[in-house]
Amino acid sequence: QAHVTNARADPTGTVSLDASGLRQGTNAVGALKLDAQFANGLTAPIVDATVTATGISANAAAVASAHVQTHLTNARADPSGTINLDATGIRSGANAIGTLKLDGRFTNALSNPSVDATMTAEGLRAGTIGGTVRMTARGPQQALAVTADANLTGVSGADATATTALTLDAKGKTASVSRLDATYRGQAAHLLAPVRVSF
Repeated sequence: QAHVTNARADPTGTVSLDASGLRQGTNAVGALKLDAQFANGLTAPIVDATVTATGISANAAAVASAHVQTHLTNARADPSGTINLDATGIRSGANAIGTLKLDGRFTNALSNPSVDATMTAEGLRAGTIGGTVRMTARGPQQALAVTADANLTGVSGADATATTALTLDAKGKTASVSRLDATYRGQAAHLLAPVRVSF
């Protein structure tokens, strides 16, 4: 379903889609629902969209459900906006993620990208290793502050934790690691001084 006004000059409208039983070769989607609103389609587009999909499979990978919400402004020139993702039952071979959540904001995606995002993955499973991982990324691409925390089980039969913080310069291809803490089998390790690496 679609509804559009001012279509010749600067379209504004809504689009809705419901589909089920989609399949192409070994790829499939059980059900797909899209609801979107847009304004100023030819000048300075603003888009709000929600997509929900269930029963997603692609070769050996599968996702039980995924829900995405996004808001975009200035979509034709230099997009800014937000994105929220919730997914469950992610599998690829023997590896799995129970739940994955991503909440992010971004500005000036094409000229000088800056982000503020948090990702949490729970119910991780890779062979005998399981656990939870949380990551954040904040700032512009020249000074992106990244943190990561992992709580793992089954690492050669024991629990392990790791926490790190670094600042990434994507343009200069350098990373400055300011924190690295780890524990394993009752032992603790810490980064004694900041480390700068190039890639």
